[in-house]
Amino acid sequence: TANDTHHLPQPILSRFVVLNIPSPTPEQTQVIAQNIYGKLLNESSWGSHFFTQLSGDVKKILENKSPRNIRVLLTRALGSAARAKRREINIKDISIEPTQSAQGIGFLANFH
Repeated sequence: TANDTHHLPQPILSRFVVLNIPSPTPEQTQVIAQNIYGKLLNESSWGSHFFTQLSGDVKKILENKSPRNIRVLLTRALGSAARAKRREINIKDISIEPTQSAQGIGFLANFH
């Protein structure tokens, strides 16, 4: 996969079928957010504590985010709601934008 094919050499590019997939619409992203949320709940032993549906307000905030950012925001929001002993995520729970790590992908080591 590639986000941009302009830098791929033509001999390599000619061996592939190039599919251009547009970004999801805001409405489609709301469905994606709900699906990510459902998966987060299903993957966790504590998932049954929370309501199964995201509120319309929460989905609206997430509609212009990437799926990766949606997952991070929802994971953090579930923690925030749990600390507040609520069964539902609210807008304040997802107000913090995920930040990029300067380290990138890899392992964190704790050296003493």
